[in-house]
Amino acid sequence: MTVASTASQTRKLGSPQRPSKSNRKRSNRSRLYNNKRTRWIKQRDDSPPYGVGLCTQNFSVRLKHYTTFHFERQVKERQSAGLTYVELAAHRRVEDMHLSAAAARINACPNAGGNSVYSEVLSCELLYRLFGAQLLKTEMEVTYFPQGGALTDYTCQLFGVQVGVSVTRAMKFRGEFDREDAEKLLMKKLTGVINATQNTMESWDKQILHVWTPSKHVAQVVMATYHTLPTHIKANTVVLLTVVQGNISREVFQNR
Repeated sequence: MTVASTASQTRKLGSPQRPSKSNRKRSNRSRLYNNKRTRWIKQRDDSPPYGVGLCTQNFSVRLKHYTTFHFERQVKERQSAGLTYVELAAHRRVEDMHLSAAAARINACPNAGGNSVYSEVLSCELLYRLFGAQLLKTEMEVTYFPQGGALTDYTCQLFGVQVGVSVTRAMKFRGEFDREDAEKLLMKKLTGVINATQNTMESWDKQILHVWTPSKHVAQVVMATYHTLPTHIKANTVVLLTVVQGNISREVFQNR
């Protein structure tokens, strides 16, 4: 009798127990939480790498969340070169934009020639709106000795550092812009930046080469080519690569 009772108890102890109602609820909540968390992580990982970093009545700027910090570090490290990428989507034509006083000053002042006034105006406006740059001198106000060499388009105070800014456009009127075109452009402009820095009588610490591109494809070509350039050509110049989107391409790339 005692043995049978013990065996019966053993069978009861060894048999699977049905979870209580409260345990089932906790288990269901746990599965639901894990499923939601998995979906959230997937959505987070699949999210686009770029977000809107600036939105004004003139344009919006898309950039990665760390771009401002990255660009500031490149500017402040006086011996280091670097490249920063942003995208600008215009909301109106350049001639209809409500410009800052600095950009309006560049637009009104004479330059050394060429047909890139709007690209310089937009460069100044972008650096002011996005990074807080303060214009110091326009192209014709910057002095050099000896004269006759490469010129800088304007100088500004940026992150507490005085910099020169040279503006150029990566474009090709006939055919597709390729690596050869990018290398020719970068070699010419970066060498010009070095020469302007050597000959200037200003006291800037380093220069920014602001490169406008008409498409992401051209920007990728420029970016890939930049990383193949010799270190002495890059020097300590910071390249700001900006894709132009919207209805201002003709003004930026073909303007007066």
